[in-house]
Order: sequence, then structure tokens, then C-alpha cells
Amino acid sequence: MKTPIRNPYGTTKANSVIEKIIPVGSVVSSYGFYSGEVEFHLSNRNRFVSCHTTSKPIYEFWNTIFQDPNPVAEIASRILPLRDEKEFPILQEKWHQFKNPDVRAAMFFLLNNCSDTGYISKGAMNTKNYNPVTLSRLKKFVKPENFYLSLVKDNISHIKTNKRQTFSFFNLRNTDLIS
Repeated sequence: MKTPIRNPYGTTKANSVIEKIIPVGSVVSSYGFYSGEVEFHLSNRNRFVSCHTTSKPIYEFWNTIFQDPNPVAEIASRILPLRDEKEFPILQEKWHQFKNPDVRAAMFFLLNNCSDTGYISKGAMNTKNYNPVTLSRLKKFVKPENFYLSLVKDNISHIKTNKRQTFSFFNLRNTDLIS
């Protein structure tokens, strides 16, 4: 299943190579989780993937859509188009202040897909990445089997070894994607 979130660094073409390196049944720990592109690919191919993020907004977004992406997609479909592009920077600044987790998740999704940078809290409005396919991807998203996400204080101190074969990868550049 393809991720509904756009990675500001672009999509990877390495999934098939990573899949060959990490054997079926392996435990994979991912640090600096954001878009889930590699992690979802591996978990859908019989690897157990444990992801870690230090970002509460990223953790909350994913947990919200893991429960049910439909309310988030419904809210997102009603927000655009904005009446004025000048509202976009205001949303980037204030999106996390909404009390409803579905609204926050919808804002996260929209800001990610409608920012020219792919960052949630910076970049100019550019809706070329927000289209019916993107919204459909959100609606159809299902939490993969063999997948676990945790919120951690830092990406290093809680690393533990496992008796099963373990692979770790660090995507530390993703830890700054909110700001």
C-alpha cells in the first residue's frame, strides 16, 4: 500500500534493493519515521517493522489514520480550496491547535500535500500534489500488518538488541519535517 504522505526528500527507488537485503521474517527498526514509504513496503512483504519518531504531530497523525482514515479524508476534502492563498501560512502556523484529532490529521495531510516543499509548517501553497488520487490513497489506507509505531524522546537511547535478526535504519533528516 502506498503512503498518503509525501516525503519532502522525494520518493525512494530503493525499496526493491532494501527488500533483497532484509530477509523475510526479519525485524526492522526505523528511526526518524515520517512518510512510511520504506517501512510500509517492508511490512507488507513479511518483515516486522518497528518505527520510532520523536515528533508528536507525526505520531498523532499516523495513529489517527490507523484508527480510521475516512473522517480525516472527509474533512480534508472540505477544506480546499482556500478562499485566499494568504490563509495558507496561517494554517501552517496554527494547524496543530485544533482540538479534534481528525481535523489535525486532515490539516497535516493537506499541508504536506499542498506545500511546495512538502513540509507541514513551511513552504508556499502549491496544490499540484493534492488531487483525487492523493485523497483516494488516504481513504484506502490501512495500517499494515507487522507494523508498530512508537513516540520516543530521542532516536538513540532506547535501541535494544533482539534475538531475531535485526536491521536498523536511521532517517534522521526526517526529524525536522514539522518545523
